[in-house]
Amino acid sequence: MDSIAVNINNASKEYTQKSKSNLVFSDINLDIFDNEILVILGPSGCGKSTLLRTIARLEKLSGGEITETGKKDDSKAGMVFQEPLLYPWLTVKENIELGFSFAKNFDAKNENNTEKLLQEFGIDHLTDSFPDEISGGQAQRVNLARTLIVNPKILLLDEPFGALDPSTRTYLQDWLLNIKSSRDLTIVLVTHDVEEALKLADRIIIMSAGPGTFLKSWDLRSLDPTNESSKDIIKKQILDNYQGSIQNSSAQVNELTNIEDSIELLEPIQS
Repeated sequence: MDSIAVNINNASKEYTQKSKSNLVFSDINLDIFDNEILVILGPSGCGKSTLLRTIARLEKLSGGEITETGKKDDSKAGMVFQEPLLYPWLTVKENIELGFSFAKNFDAKNENNTEKLLQEFGIDHLTDSFPDEISGGQAQRVNLARTLIVNPKILLLDEPFGALDPSTRTYLQDWLLNIKSSRDLTIVLVTHDVEEALKLADRIIIMSAGPGTFLKSWDLRSLDPTNESSKDIIKKQILDNYQGSIQNSSAQVNELTNIEDSIELLEPIQS
């Protein structure tokens, strides 16, 4: 049996403002396994990004608990957001090494690791450049390198490739597949892109429209990678669940149009 990296037990999250409550997600029960890529799909507002933030300990749950390898109060997770969020007054190298300014990461600092990551991401020529001097794709590579430099065991990715050009997106998707094995990482990826999910995932979970719950999951590890028809079947199932989730929520009436425009995945599968 696969060992468990993260256990999520009966998790829920709600925000309260001016005596009004907004339930974001509820009844989330999930085991995330060591060295897998788990992809979470779902319509806007279903709570998938908030769920990532609770795993990273950036937000607290309203109910339930999240446990990493037996620990409830510490986290070995690193999170990458859709926007790079680089500090404009720091160089590329300084942005990457920012994590070392935190006490818990002092011992991880290694100049060789920084140089290696700069080379691995193809940005070693940008070491002394500032964020306003590099492209969006280069900035996202800096963002990824900044997260990896402190050696997280779990990598949480919140739609990190959505705003990139196709060439850079493909490069970083392939890179992600490679580092999963080379760094022994557990990866959780949030995306709207079904094709991206099918390319990268060991498992796929789809969430319902908010308040989010888990609707269905697919295990792709047993699929023959050369058998495209099996992936087409899963793709059709995912899209059917996606559409059903959106249509069942009046708050999401425009989501289907947004998905068609942004990821162009709703063409019928040819038999």
